[in-house]
Amino acid sequence: MMGPLRLSQIQESLQGSLSGDDCAFTGVSIDSRTLQPGDLYIAIPGERFDGHEFASQAALAGAVAVLGEQAMAVALPQMQVADSRIALGQLAAMNRQGFTGSLVAITGSCGKTTTKEMLAAVLGQSGNTLYTRGNLNNEIGAPLTLLRLNPETRYAVIELGASGLGEIAWTVSLAAPELALITNASEAHLEGFGSLENIVQAKGEIIDGLGPKGQVVLNRDEPAFPRWQARAGQRRVITVSTREVSAADYRAESITSTDRGQQFLCCRSDGSRTPVSLGLSGRHNVANALQVIAAAEALGIEASQWQPALAAINAAPGRLQREPLSAQVTLLDDSYNANPASMSAALATLAQEPRRRIAVLGDMAELGTESQALHQAMGAKAMALGIEHLLVCGTYAPDYRQGSQGAALLADTHEHLINQLMPLLDRPCTVLIKGSRSAAMDQLVVLLKKRITG
Repeated sequence: MMGPLRLSQIQESLQGSLSGDDCAFTGVSIDSRTLQPGDLYIAIPGERFDGHEFASQAALAGAVAVLGEQAMAVALPQMQVADSRIALGQLAAMNRQGFTGSLVAITGSCGKTTTKEMLAAVLGQSGNTLYTRGNLNNEIGAPLTLLRLNPETRYAVIELGASGLGEIAWTVSLAAPELALITNASEAHLEGFGSLENIVQAKGEIIDGLGPKGQVVLNRDEPAFPRWQARAGQRRVITVSTREVSAADYRAESITSTDRGQQFLCCRSDGSRTPVSLGLSGRHNVANALQVIAAAEALGIEASQWQPALAAINAAPGRLQREPLSAQVTLLDDSYNANPASMSAALATLAQEPRRRIAVLGDMAELGTESQALHQAMGAKAMALGIEHLLVCGTYAPDYRQGSQGAALLADTHEHLINQLMPLLDRPCTVLIKGSRSAAMDQLVVLLKKRITG
């Protein structure tokens, strides 16, 4: 936190009812297991657990006070509010108001976590940088990140996710960024949003959280670009593109793959050019890197600072991570999650591999009524890209197979899938493994490594 707060200081803003002595707290926690002495414990009711039931554990861990929607049986000062989640957000906004550094917010259907990691690495070259841990990007995770802002923080990179309309509108109002990035909008969480149109609308909510002097970095190649540009109004819009012929402020030329990732020229609208080495695979990551470069330079970071950071970046586990498993087999582990856009990008990356290509795919979740059609489209795309072998499992495996015109091999279990895969590894090849979290394709990665490396 930016500094200690007293219960009496927050009572009016939170419209809380205070019982017990006034006291100061130096941090905020919603988890009694990780709570630090001096923290205010906020009890949040959830689907599986109710935080009110862990107040005694929070007291034992050193909480100085508790806040919740009902009275708790602990001998600590208590504040009762109508909604613990809203109170958490309000506290986060109060802490944000005391922050004088630069804050960047990032959203998108896919690529936002990788982009966040890249930007944090770049900004970290110039000063203490706080950024979202993992994917704690929702109405709970974003406030908790904002509450980690402290007087030593110079830069903050906040990832904002959503599964429905209005969620980003709330979290961006708390974050109050000076600069925002939207990576893309695609068919992710369709069950919650209902349509791609709503997803475009929801991602654009981040723009509304910018002040009149705010800046937004957009990918000019995105179909939703004109809508987001119009939504920005008089705010500055900085554009990027991976097309060599483009009116974008930043564009990529001469993109080539390397053993470590990719190289390209970053070409600016003023005619200047900077060579870039990027430690990540996939053309989509070139677009992400361009957005990072644009954001960094908007914040005054020079090329001499961002160049080494992008060269040193490594893929996070399960996010298109390249790993040689043997002299013949290279793994592209993209098992962390999947939606149609990230699946399409992963297949396109695999298609660029010089050796025989094998795609091993699990279900893409939360696509609602479009599930069958979108899985069929990915099966068709794999074939159109010339991928030699397609192996699939899960509820929508038959749809992958239908899209591939019957070329895909179906499996009932991960073990069955591995048994089908192993005979195909007798010659040099690259294997892509990808699926949604619910498909547990990370377990398949573990099985494959055991089979190959023992």
